Amino acid sequence: MIIIDNESGNWYIETSENKTTKTDNEIKEMFDSLSKLKISKAYYVNNMNDLVMVFNNQKIVLKNYPKIKNNLIMLDLNKQIKKGLINTAVSKISKKKTKLIKNGLIVAGSIAVFATVASLIKNSGKEENSSSSVSSISDNTNVVSQEKEEKHIITDEDLIQMYFKKYGSIFGVNDTTNLYNQNKNYLLASSNKEKEVIIILRDYFFENLYLKQPITLNTYTDYEQQKIILKYANIFGVNDVDTLCTMLAVHRLESGNGEEYICINQNNLGGIFFNNPDTGEFETKAYPNIDVGAIDFVVEFLNIKQACQELPEYDSNRPLELNMNLKYCTLENDPYTPDWRWSERVAPIKEEVLDSGILDNYLTKKY
Repeated sequence: MIIIDNESGNWYIETSENKTTKTDNEIKEMFDSLSKLKISKAYYVNNMNDLVMVFNNQKIVLKNYPKIKNNLIMLDLNKQIKKGLINTAVSKISKKKTKLIKNGLIVAGSIAVFATVASLIKNSGKEENSSSSVSSISDNTNVVSQEKEEKHIITDEDLIQMYFKKYGSIFGVNDTTNLYNQNKNYLLASSNKEKEVIIILRDYFFENLYLKQPITLNTYTDYEQQKIILKYANIFGVNDVDTLCTMLAVHRLESGNGEEYICINQNNLGGIFFNNPDTGEFETKAYPNIDVGAIDFVVEFLNIKQACQELPEYDSNRPLELNMNLKYCTLENDPYTPDWRWSERVAPIKEEVLDSGILDNYLTKKY
């Protein structure tokens, strides 16, 4: 068995003989190779924190999979993992000879199959060889009890808690129980629960944890940085071309195409400043990792856009960078006067973004 782990941004591979450190490139090459192989079985263990993949009877364990799955080097391998999880669940259904029937609670077919597969994926690995991990439906049964069926459904409460666990680890919030309880009713009524959980954790982070965590250096290429920005723009529901192009163009300009000091050493992807209450100085923000930096950039960008839309000077017929120039970039010695050179620099970069094709998959919902 081979164990792959990421601790504090460092990759490790552990076998029965030793434990070695690996670079991002070495891990990427390994994952790329694995993504070309068929996963014969995949399941979760350790309370769904670790994922086991089986290749020709060789087990590979990805420790803390929920925390590393959003890493871009996992992109291709995640597709194989998803197939492996589904195939493993379907295989269990087949072995159980489960018969889904039409009754007063559900309609046999796609809805029931999806619910059963989802349940099996969630529970696979907890009791891999135990028949008790799956609620079977007898061939001779004409009614599926509501109690059993409820076990197959991920509720809104489950989904919200999953989001808190996923993004809590990104923001370094280890215990999100109180945040969940305090905001539960609000989140249940929200149409975009994932976005709202992120905003709640972001606010908590800046109020309680800012500059209290070590910073993981940004080693991503600029193309990878832009894809991470787009990932969160998608979660926040941004779908118009002008906003997306302007967002990425501002990132490229303010981060020096992802190579400026604040981008690499502070994970600041958009030249975001703030008034430091401890020093009283106006300084660039620093983030513990690129995901927090990308989230804050998207949030700040959209907040500035909205603030500019409320100004009397806002003109919907003008390009967005001209309107946002009213607040995003002002003269150094006059914070109330826009530095129009900023929008002049953003405009041609927007054209480069559009021509690069990076938005193609995003806009066709394949991102």
